[in-house]
Amino acid sequence: MSQKKHKCKCRVCQKVLPGSEFPWHKKPNGKSYPNRICKECQRWDKIQRKFGMTKEMWWDLWEQQGGKDPVTLQNLDAKTCHVDHCHRTGRIRGLLNGSTNRGLGFLGDCAENLKRAVDYLDESPILTSSSKARASKPSVSSGHPDESEGQPPDAG
Repeated sequence: MSQKKHKCKCRVCQKVLPGSEFPWHKKPNGKSYPNRICKECQRWDKIQRKFGMTKEMWWDLWEQQGGKDPVTLQNLDAKTCHVDHCHRTGRIRGLLNGSTNRGLGFLGDCAENLKRAVDYLDESPILTSSSKARASKPSVSSGHPDESEGQPPDAG
């Protein structure tokens, strides 16, 4: 079966959609078959099971945020944005784009880490292009104060 030419009816929403809107599974006989539930309905089911959030609740949150990521203020894509939640309490905080959500996760979802990151961005020295080049070259210096930078000491 070709995904491009095939049409399927979703068991949940009852829409007849192109095969590309369904996940496909390969059977041991080598043939591929579409799942009976479309990708969009699977997504809503996952949001409901994982966060206890109905489609109506999700769209209400979308409207409250004006369809924007509250951190970057960029427009969100309704099909790909993430439900941000506290991993400890399960409390839903909002909808974020993927990179914002991952960024918060990489910082441990910790406000103190985020504050330190802001301080770092605001206060870190800016390297000039010559200092960048020096910083990237391995030094052969032993750290002795009589040495000139990056040069080995005289053998005499």
